[in-house]
Amino acid sequence: MLCNCAALKAQGRKSRSRDMAEAYKPQNYRPSLRYLAYHHPEGNSYIERFHRSLKEEEVGLSEYRNLEEARESIARYLREYNHHRPHRGLRDRTPREAYVSLQSDLRNQALPVQF
Repeated sequence: MLCNCAALKAQGRKSRSRDMAEAYKPQNYRPSLRYLAYHHPEGNSYIERFHRSLKEEEVGLSEYRNLEEARESIARYLREYNHHRPHRGLRDRTPREAYVSLQSDLRNQALPVQF
């Protein structure tokens, strides 16, 4: 059965790859490709949202005196963002909590290797 689906593609070399087209053949999957504009939120929504938060909550509010101060302040923001700040998209967990939970789930689901 042929899947009549659309695939969203980012710009770049991999988007035009023959290997990608070959990968679809065994699954009988022929998507219509729609290329996304650069800086379009649909393309990289998570990173675009992170960059917006970083600019609005840290960089836009700070007046750094030098590069070292900027690096230290942004590093503090990243620690807070990843380890202490719950995210709605992660079911109100921090990224660190979500990562640890995922690692635990993967370990529990892994099949034992027998030699």
